[in-house]
Amino acid sequence: MKNILFFFAGVLLLGCLRTENQPVTTVFQPDFTTSSDWDADFKSPPDYAKPRVYWWWLEGNISRKGVLFDLTEMKMAGIQGAILFDAGSSSYANMEKTEPGPVFMSDEWRELFTYACVVADSLNMEISLNIGSGWNDGGPWVTPEETSKKMVWSELAVQGPRTLSEKLPMPDGLLEDERTGELYYKPIAVLAVREAPGSESVKPLENLALKAVHSIRIPKTETGLGYDWDLFMQEELSPEGDCHAFFEDVIDISDRVDAAGNINWQVPEGDYVIMRFGYTGTGIKVSTHSPGGGGLAIDYMSKEAMDLQYDNTVSKLLQELKQAGAKSLKYLHDDSWELGAANWTHGFDELFKKANGYSILPYMPVLTGRIVESRDVSNRFLYDFRRTVADLIWENHYRHFRDRAHADGCGIHPEGGGPHPAPIDALKNVGLNDIPMGEFWIRANTHRVTPESRLYVKQPASAAHIYGKRFVQAEGPTSIGPHWEEDFAYMKPTLDRVYCEGLNRLVIHTYTHSPEDAGIPGNEYFAGTHFNPNV
Repeated sequence: MKNILFFFAGVLLLGCLRTENQPVTTVFQPDFTTSSDWDADFKSPPDYAKPRVYWWWLEGNISRKGVLFDLTEMKMAGIQGAILFDAGSSSYANMEKTEPGPVFMSDEWRELFTYACVVADSLNMEISLNIGSGWNDGGPWVTPEETSKKMVWSELAVQGPRTLSEKLPMPDGLLEDERTGELYYKPIAVLAVREAPGSESVKPLENLALKAVHSIRIPKTETGLGYDWDLFMQEELSPEGDCHAFFEDVIDISDRVDAAGNINWQVPEGDYVIMRFGYTGTGIKVSTHSPGGGGLAIDYMSKEAMDLQYDNTVSKLLQELKQAGAKSLKYLHDDSWELGAANWTHGFDELFKKANGYSILPYMPVLTGRIVESRDVSNRFLYDFRRTVADLIWENHYRHFRDRAHADGCGIHPEGGGPHPAPIDALKNVGLNDIPMGEFWIRANTHRVTPESRLYVKQPASAAHIYGKRFVQAEGPTSIGPHWEEDFAYMKPTLDRVYCEGLNRLVIHTYTHSPEDAGIPGNEYFAGTHFNPNV
């Protein structure tokens, strides 16, 4: 294993970028110094060129003996650092779970983390910390007020003229607060939309046969957590030339509705749809967490939610590291985006107006799949809407994360570019990193079977070039399915590819802590190509 890791380090040394560091005005001061003796460095790779590992503490099952053993073995094998990742054994119910250890962020768990940093100091190693248990930042401290959010709405068709006095239907899909049993819902607006003539749906066609002049067959594959042919975003809202409403036909009647949803409105002549808009939690939770780490995921568009996460994890740990004099914690991390399409936050309507210079309200029907004014106008609004969501995530989560980490003397390398479909500007997010980071997966026949679904290195490499970052880091070679079946010859083509795409710092996925009494092969994480002393 040591010879293989030495090879990795040598290849990575050749790929290290020679861009200048951007000036740093905060406490964080990265050490990216290099020598000019490439021959000597290749024979004996310096620390910056050596690989790192994902160091899994499954179910919190860790001990002082295990910490010392793992870090010592890493150092002897040429591994310079570890991203400490507390997590559950698997997100699959049929996987055997590791025996649980200290609860995440308990006194005992924090003492073990501090000890790990003290040991890393003694070995001149580098520690990074994933700032939650599992992935999707969150935990038991997150309430519906701080969780990720989505817009919801209900509709009521009415015909005027008439007096409308009744209770409007509540939107579907509301998050239930598990602590109180109450549904979480906040109002945005109530709009009356007069439907344009000819905007009604046509009757279904029957007994219709169409013949394709040209066709192409694309096989659909079921790839587990990979991608199939489902659409994520569809630009075309309806057939060309259709228009459901004009600006003057979208009326804000929020002042005609009380807090309980009762409306009292004199409906003008015509056909109207009453749209009750609000927002609720997405219901997305922390994935694959250990005991004590579960709960709702935070709102990535909210600085307050990011502060809540940071203060419940990082701030507590940094205080104890300072008392212990430990200095090996160099970077903070959060993992890949798996929150789905969160699209709202507190005060989003005002934030949208501030960013774009116009009110979102007349365009809200577009978010229900309708066209307002014209197809071109509606699509331009959708661009502004998506841009605002992406910018808020960039500013209030990733940039705020960086600013807080830098003020505390740490850098960041979150996987802020996906790889799952997300309402983000991936390049901007990853460009904030001190070390742009992505991931890559080994070739497989059952999971992520295509290059575009398993290789995500060009993105952080592009960010490194654009934003002047020295290193391009990625976790890999990850896999799901077969275990202990890939040899190095099988892995080499994938590694060659990602090196050519810009990788120059490898984070081996994965090194799992496995206590001696677990035997061989011992405890292992459900995903990853396994590297530890049991291999």
